[in-house]
Amino acid sequence: MLFAIQTVFSQPFLQFKPFNSLFFLSLLVPYMLKIAITGSIASGKTTVAGILKRKGFKALDLDAIVSSLYKRKSIASKIKALFGSLDRKEISEQAFSDSSKRKSLESILHPPAREALLKELNALQNERFVFAEAPLLFESGFDQDFDFSVAVSADQRVRLSRAVKKGLTEKEFLERERAQLPEKEKVKRAGFAIDNSGSIEELKPQIERLLKKLESVESQGELDG
Repeated sequence: MLFAIQTVFSQPFLQFKPFNSLFFLSLLVPYMLKIAITGSIASGKTTVAGILKRKGFKALDLDAIVSSLYKRKSIASKIKALFGSLDRKEISEQAFSDSSKRKSLESILHPPAREALLKELNALQNERFVFAEAPLLFESGFDQDFDFSVAVSADQRVRLSRAVKKGLTEKEFLERERAQLPEKEKVKRAGFAIDNSGSIEELKPQIERLLKKLESVESQGELDG
């Protein structure tokens, strides 16, 4: 274990945070670069992650991790007490129309979601690069658990069209948009930006440039910020 910890501290690309149990857990992931994929609603984060998966990379999904938390009785009981229901659509409607409820929900879900994320990353510690979709990366503070971040953006009209095709109304789309950081801010804070306003064929070369950037990060120890 001592050797493992010493190895971690020798990695130039790792960012260090104040010590706590979750930070110690993150020390068990020394051999890989952890990359977060973020972006506004319907920007195409899952599309980017899907292309990376087809190239053989591991890509986690924080939304899926959060969804799994609803199956824990201790968490489900807190959510039901807050919203009077465990129906995801009803919870979303209440959360996005009441910021205090949304913040309360985040306080219930984010700590165990972060712990689960770090455990999943630990299980993949022999991978070179591991990606994770994280819609609320900066809003939740999860950016501290990654070495590099990618912001996927798209024209708002394009994103609205995609969201409507997935079943959201324009009102629901705008409510979710307002609950997140502005897209420009996400792009500004990320280490790399991808414009997904166009076709898959236009997207693929950008992902190739991302991978070249990550090779540079890996070899030179360059980090966000």
